[in-house]
Amino acid sequence: MSPESEASEVLLALEKAARTPNFHLLDLNDVFGLRNWSAVRNIEADVDPFSDDLDNEIIDADLTSRFMASAFQIDAIVSMLNVLSSFANEIQSRLKQSHKCITEKLSKCINELPDELIATVFQFTVWEEGHEGGRQALFLSQISRRFREIALGTRSLWATLSSSNSTSQLETCISRAGLNEEYHAYIHYDSSIYSSGIYSFMDACQSSTSRWKTVTLTQDESIWVDDQTVYSSITILLDKLSSSLIERGLQLPMLEELDIRGHSKTSHTITRRDVREWAPNLRTLRCSYALFVPTAALTSVSTFDYTQIFSDRIHNPLSSLRSMLEFLSFLPNLITFSLELHSANELACNWAILATECPSIISFHLQLRSLQLKEELEPQASYLASLMNALRIPSLEKLTISLGFWDTRDEMDGDGWTLALEQLLMVLIPKHFLKSSRLKSLSYFLWLDRDTPLSYWEQAVPHDNRIFYIPLDRIFHIQNLTISSWFRVQFVKYAPYLRRIHLRERCRLRELKFIGCENMAGVDLGGIVRSLLCEFDVWEKIERVSVKNCKNLAYEDLMWIIGEEKLRYLDMI
Repeated sequence: MSPESEASEVLLALEKAARTPNFHLLDLNDVFGLRNWSAVRNIEADVDPFSDDLDNEIIDADLTSRFMASAFQIDAIVSMLNVLSSFANEIQSRLKQSHKCITEKLSKCINELPDELIATVFQFTVWEEGHEGGRQALFLSQISRRFREIALGTRSLWATLSSSNSTSQLETCISRAGLNEEYHAYIHYDSSIYSSGIYSFMDACQSSTSRWKTVTLTQDESIWVDDQTVYSSITILLDKLSSSLIERGLQLPMLEELDIRGHSKTSHTITRRDVREWAPNLRTLRCSYALFVPTAALTSVSTFDYTQIFSDRIHNPLSSLRSMLEFLSFLPNLITFSLELHSANELACNWAILATECPSIISFHLQLRSLQLKEELEPQASYLASLMNALRIPSLEKLTISLGFWDTRDEMDGDGWTLALEQLLMVLIPKHFLKSSRLKSLSYFLWLDRDTPLSYWEQAVPHDNRIFYIPLDRIFHIQNLTISSWFRVQFVKYAPYLRRIHLRERCRLRELKFIGCENMAGVDLGGIVRSLLCEFDVWEKIERVSVKNCKNLAYEDLMWIIGEEKLRYLDMI
């Protein structure tokens, strides 16, 4: 890069840093301290660059060269900062007057808003900050006298308790929220908890534990303790929390949600722990990259979300599968089960897994992330296939299949990719799922699982010859079908010799939804309607066709293809 380009990057970096959330909370003296400058670190290992006795130090040619390089570097930085400061001061001066006018206008408008509405806005602002909610509440209370009165009068703003807060901050939050408020506790596994446990946090929060509604446990990939790296484990934090509560004779009778967030790159210790001992009324359990084995059934849990990555570089995938299935057996009243798996179709598995009955589950959401369809991958011989064959859900009513593809630029052509997707979907919806007479709702979401700037979305969602085949005669008993896909959708017959009269008699489909079908045009939707009308003879049975966020489908075209009676155009609601 040219010097001009390199220098312009400085301005971009400053602007990016200034836009960072909670920038105002930074201590810039720490960020820009002397020891953080490479010009200082480049020479301080050999000699103190600020010593008054530098003349008596032995300085060789190499150190002299580094001294001069640092001096020139600092001169260039000061030169850039002087120019930047000059322009920044000029821009600031010009903006001040406009800022004053806008502020006065906004203040006038805000002054006309009722306190209740401002308090509601404050509440959403605090919730958005998660574990930093307490600091956000403190910030809002310092903006103006009126805002302070509203913040202090809204007790729920102070209901966030975080282990990253000091004892005085925690005590302030509890005193302002009161003992009748429902609290949200966040505990992060860091070097302080590694060394001394969570006793100081629990001591400060003990008076509020009976009102804890949610608890979130988090960790870093690793922590730095005594000049060495220690890989943290979220299960250790869970053990510390359990021990602390049991030692104090405390329970969390109002706890409804426990969120355990491990790290995808750390080892995942499975520990036996009876959380029911201190969380008797737990309703929702979320576990990411970590799991514990209960010592007794968690009869109160009705919702379970589990996230795991399949990689033999990190842990044994077969062990993870069996641990999860064993865990499900401890949830006899589970109603909603969400399972998010990463790279689940990439590893071959020749092991059969014992079937696990989950008779109480009504809703199952399977989300696969970082998917790559390749010719050498066989879905029928994967860990994913073993899981789906072992998972038995006889009372299933609602099934959602969400597929996040890592990239579409693979070696297969459109036909090969279409066939691989068809094989994968056969694995994801095994025959024993379809035998459930209660299964009424099925949703497919196919999307690109990568960070793509909005300005490049057109290039990221290509128009090509890939097709999402849906065998309609496999899902005849489905009443509500939702489809979201960036490529073409086509209904086909799983049994090619099935007659139209049998198709019409057996079909129970009543509602079709197309959500976020980026590339679907009128000709594509028209083809779907024609196949339902002519090939399957079931179009008359469909009562509603809902369309939302399908940018290439104009309302006029939809009216022409579907008709006013059936169409539900959700973009107009």
